[in-house]
Amino acid sequence: MSLWPDRTDVMLAEVGDFGKRKTGYGLAFFLLFAWWIQQPTTRLRRREVKRRTFCIQALACGFILMMSAFTGRAGTFRDDFEDRNTDGWQQFAPPGGEMLWKVIDGALEIARPGTSSTGIVTGEAYWADYVIEFDVLPVEHHGEGDIHLLARTQGFDQLLIFNVGDFCEPDGVCVHRIPGDKIVANAPIGALTPNEWHHLKLAAEGAEFTFWVNGEKVISYRDTDIKEGSVGFGVTNYTARFDNVVITGPDVPDFTPPTWEVEPRPVQPKGKLATTWATLKRK
Repeated sequence: MSLWPDRTDVMLAEVGDFGKRKTGYGLAFFLLFAWWIQQPTTRLRRREVKRRTFCIQALACGFILMMSAFTGRAGTFRDDFEDRNTDGWQQFAPPGGEMLWKVIDGALEIARPGTSSTGIVTGEAYWADYVIEFDVLPVEHHGEGDIHLLARTQGFDQLLIFNVGDFCEPDGVCVHRIPGDKIVANAPIGALTPNEWHHLKLAAEGAEFTFWVNGEKVISYRDTDIKEGSVGFGVTNYTARFDNVVITGPDVPDFTPPTWEVEPRPVQPKGKLATTWATLKRK
């Protein structure tokens, strides 16, 4: 099911399939033209053959450059929630039921006291490589819990959860992997300071995952099995606000709301983050 049901100003075409069709059509045309130029005929003079050979070489170069530009282009999706809705987002947990996430004062707020988690995601199941970053304001810490970033989610059967809070041991950042339901990497940087804006960022590139907190790289993790899925964020035992979401990747559609105008926000000084960062290699 598409996670973009209501946003009419976002490109809904599946970029990956479209690119494959374009590449196939172009390659077929190129091969047909190459076959034609090689056909012998008495009506073609040597000069004409040379001219046509030059044309096909020029076309080949143009075709390669065009397809490289098309397939290598990354789109950027932005959301500042100034439109006061959650179009393009889907509540990940708990599934179904009432939408728990609300837009308040131009930010996406969630209040989730207790040990049950909630998350919200965007994107498609075939998304593979992307970079997501956003601002988060921990409003209230109700008890042991965390703020988390969800990567390459395929429902509850597959996802990586990058937790920031005191759920991890020691307190700080940890990576929770499903399937397996286990912690696979951690870094002891401490929890996020309440009522201060923080900046979280994750890059998923092939098997490599890199996670930053307030500009500091804190986790580097490798996983060759979890390859595709949507992306989002959530909380456990927190009230928090999320804002200024930016997602960039080759499968990501371009969308920037007309209200987009990000002002720099103060974040935790870098000195408050430990320089320790964890690296875990997985086959």
